[in-house]
Amino acid sequence: MPLSGGRRLDAQSPGGRATEIERSGTTAGLQAAARRLRDADATQRVLQVPQPDMDAAAAAMRKVGVHGTVKNMAGTKRRPV
Repeated sequence: MPLSGGRRLDAQSPGGRATEIERSGTTAGLQAAARRLRDADATQRVLQVPQPDMDAAAAAMRKVGVHGTVKNMAGTKRRPV
């Protein structure tokens, strides 16, 4: 799914869920993924990260100002932000 500035979103379902997967675990990478989610035209926003990075991902989403869900890669844990 294309965004402005030549950026792309990992996945967007027809139902309005935007999903971004970020495996790097760096603060800059997590914030960039959160910005892509913020700019997506979606009603639900999901940032999927490895489980050890869930706290940092939630903090990145709060800093960027996007509401959504942080999930681990297996989908067994989720955290609303």
